[in-house]
Amino acid sequence: LIKQITSHWDQNLVPLVSGTGGYYCSITLNNKIDVTKLIRRLAQEKIYVASNQSSFYGDNYDNSIRFSLSRVEEGELKIVLNRFYEIVLELTNN
Repeated sequence: LIKQITSHWDQNLVPLVSGTGGYYCSITLNNKIDVTKLIRRLAQEKIYVASNQSSFYGDNYDNSIRFSLSRVEEGELKIVLNRFYEIVLELTNN
């Protein structure tokens, strides 16, 4: 379902959506996108994500964030991921 929802996303902005099974979905972003700013902007919409920075050692961080899917209903997932992408586009156009 996640791959279907994200299939039209610009691969230059969001090159990778991984970990699409289980409790989490990791989304790698273009290095030009400020993850901290994105996380703050998403929180304003009550979309809470976390940076994956603490999951990497040294300089291997890949500018990615993690969505928890454990309490998201299937119908909500499309709404949340589409809104996430709209906000990514907003931030890249400013």
